[in-house]
Amino acid sequence: MLILDSGDLFFAAAAAPPHLKQQWQMQAEFIVDRLNEIGCDAVGVGETDFALGKVALLALKQRAKFPLINANIVDEASSEPLFTPYVIKRMGSLRIGIFAVMDNTLPLPEGLKALDPVITAQKMVRKLSSKADFIVALTHQGLEKDMHLALKISGVDFIIGGHDAARLNQPKAMNDTLIMQAHEKGKYAGILELMVR
Repeated sequence: MLILDSGDLFFAAAAAPPHLKQQWQMQAEFIVDRLNEIGCDAVGVGETDFALGKVALLALKQRAKFPLINANIVDEASSEPLFTPYVIKRMGSLRIGIFAVMDNTLPLPEGLKALDPVITAQKMVRKLSSKADFIVALTHQGLEKDMHLALKISGVDFIIGGHDAARLNQPKAMNDTLIMQAHEKGKYAGILELMVR
């Protein structure tokens, strides 16, 4: 079983009210610790995850026993990625390639920018296609843009999306991609059972 999340997991808004910063920090650490306990496999990054700033999020990344991943958030000065772009997980004999992207119109802290998610996703598919049996995209851009992504590129088997709090009771098929969304803030758990022959 893989446990994944597509972002905006830690905080309720893109900026923490000054009088709640300590409370939000404790809340985020609690969430990370619980995800460590249940064995989370990967979490994508959303814009509200930066509510306490870049340094605070990178500290949460160090606390986590699971990877925070994103392929299109880069440092503006160096163009270096801020996070690990992808991970490959093994389930028995299967290799699952997982990458994450977010909408490049969403706000980020000063000094960071998000590259085009479609172009980035195409690069990730090229990189992962020979290394993985299935490719999963953790997207943080909303359902409409997930559908656009599925139509524009091939090679992504599953999109697990977030940002606009959509809730799909069944996966949405677009080309050869299944799109899934399970609302927001861990209120629901989306479960996909996959039988491979």
